[in-house]
Parts: sequence; structure tokens; C-alpha cells
Amino acid sequence: MSCTIRVEAASFTNSSGYPNGQTSTGAQGNPAGVPSLTWTQPLYILPTGSTTDPSLLPSYITGVETATSQRGSIPNSSSTGTYPDLSNAYYKIDVEEGYFYTIETFVANPAVVSGYRLTDLSLSIWTGDSSNYFENQVKYSANVFLTSEVQPPYSANVTGKTSGYVAMDYPVDRTLDSDGNVVFDPSAVQANGSIYLRVNDAGYNDNGYFNIVVKSVLLPELPSVEVLATNTITRGQIIYDNVRNIAYDIWQITLTAGYQYRFTTYQDGSGADTIMSLWNSEQLAREASGSNPPGALASNDDAATGGLYSQFLYPATSTLPSGSGGTYYVRVEEYDQNADASYNILVEMASTNLTPYFDYNA
Repeated sequence: MSCTIRVEAASFTNSSGYPNGQTSTGAQGNPAGVPSLTWTQPLYILPTGSTTDPSLLPSYITGVETATSQRGSIPNSSSTGTYPDLSNAYYKIDVEEGYFYTIETFVANPAVVSGYRLTDLSLSIWTGDSSNYFENQVKYSANVFLTSEVQPPYSANVTGKTSGYVAMDYPVDRTLDSDGNVVFDPSAVQANGSIYLRVNDAGYNDNGYFNIVVKSVLLPELPSVEVLATNTITRGQIIYDNVRNIAYDIWQITLTAGYQYRFTTYQDGSGADTIMSLWNSEQLAREASGSNPPGALASNDDAATGGLYSQFLYPATSTLPSGSGGTYYVRVEEYDQNADASYNILVEMASTNLTPYFDYNA
């Protein structure tokens, strides 16, 4: 009868006190000839997945399941390794329609000596076929509202965490904040399927271990567009979306050329603090944020000092802009975008005696 006991390679020193093949001073500072049971340099670090057989990385629904991280490994520190490429760890993640995913990395657990504790990682998402699932890095579709200079190339946002451990959000939408900076908003997977995750040491100069976990959440629907009539007080209800961290309403209204309109929000007993803006595009209205968003036709935070309601005129002056009639979109947001809010909104004709606009270049 024979029995084989398998342990992770070079997890322990041999009877001479040295790892197999080591001929220098005793491992972990032990004198020569003194056995040691502490972790020493692994002779072999087994790879985590490959380009054709990635390791399955399960996801856990936030608030419903307990998320359990997995231990991953990168055995080779060279980016020029031959197939299978041992300078990366390869994962497959099954994703569901309507869900938003966050991938987080952590210090290796169980703990390893600092020399084999990967702390500077890079994450990327890929697609391909069974011959190589990591053939093409996933990129954004074009966004006509962002210039080429501010269009990030990939469909996931990698954020730094403590001590170099990183997290990744997938998928995300790119928008601009009130200062013109690109921001990343959570989006939802469009169809059931799989994505492929590559993890590598950021400098391709280190190997060792890390832990990784995937969390998912069902993304709430975006606020629907409601039709707003003129000269009618209408109640609005903002519902805070704690995944995207947004709290706004979108209204659609038809304006007639030749009239000036006054837009006003009123408190509805809750003391809601609103910001209101006017747009000629629903998408721009959804991507806006703040009291003076770039591209807004009109906007206002507080109509009076110390007040909470918002008010503006459109057109702002008594001269009628060319093409001022048509369909517009009103965005009403809760000031901090972190709470529910109820309010009333009124759009009324302020003047009908506007100076005609003449295009002298016509």
C-alpha cells in the first residue's frame, strides 16, 4: 500500500533547512541545518487559468449573498512568456442582463510572505473565441457627446484601492461633470453572457498571490420621461438611486416660438432643495449635473437667497432666439443627489411681447 501526500511546492523547507535546490544560508534566516516550517520561496506557482481555459470566477449579489473571495496566482514575471502565458491570471465571469458588477482585489489569503504578496495589479476585460478568449480588449461604443480627447478607451473603470489593490466597475457609461471632466456612471449588462478578465502585475516584474471577488447588483431603471404641460402645477417625485448615486427627474415639454416661459419649482411640504435645468436633448439632460452644467439652455439652483426652490426664464431676454419652439427636456435634481425628494413644478408663459429675431446673415 502506498500513500502520496501533496503539498504546495516548496511550502516548507527540507530537512537541511534549505528549500529544494537552495544552497545559500538557511531559509527565512534559519541557520544551516535547522529545519523551518515557515513559508519559503515557492519552486512552482501554479497558474490561474489560461487564455483557452480561464478559471470560473463566481459573482455574488450584494445584500443577498455573502461574497467569498478566491485566491489567484501569477507564476511568471515576464510579459514575453510563451503560451500558456504565465504572466497573467485568467478568469471567466458569467454576467446577467440588467446587473452591474464590481471586481475587487485584496491581499492574499491565507497570508504569504511579503515577497509573494502581489500588491500592484492591473485588470482588463477581453473577448474572443475558444481558441483565445483574450483576443480583443473590450472597448466603448462611440459617444457623440464626448470629444475624442476625453473618450476613455475601455468599457470598465479601474479604481485604485489601499496599498495598490484595485477594483473594477463593469459596465460603465461615460459622462461629463459640470467642470467638463469625464466621470463613470454604473450601467447594466445588456444580455446574459460571459466576460473574460485578465489580472496581471502592473509592471510585469513580480509574481505571487492575490485574492479576488466579484459583486453584482440589479441596476434600477433610470427615471422615466414624464410629459409636462404649461400653466399647470405638477407634482414631481425624485427617487434616489443608491447604485448610480443619482436623484433626478426628467420632464418633456413642448414650447411655442414667440413666447417667453417661466420655469419654477415649489416646495411640496418636504423642504426639498432642487436644481433645475433646460435641455434640447434627453441624453444631455440625463448626463447633466450641478447648478451650472455646460450646454444647458437655462439653469438655476436657488431663485432667492437662502431659498430652496429653482426658477429661470427661457428665453432669458426679451429677444426671441431663432428656433426657440419645439420639444425640450427639464431636469430637476435633488441638490446633493443622495436622497428622495418631492416638489411641485410649474411652467407658465411670462411674456408674449418678444422682439422678433432677425438673422441678418440669411
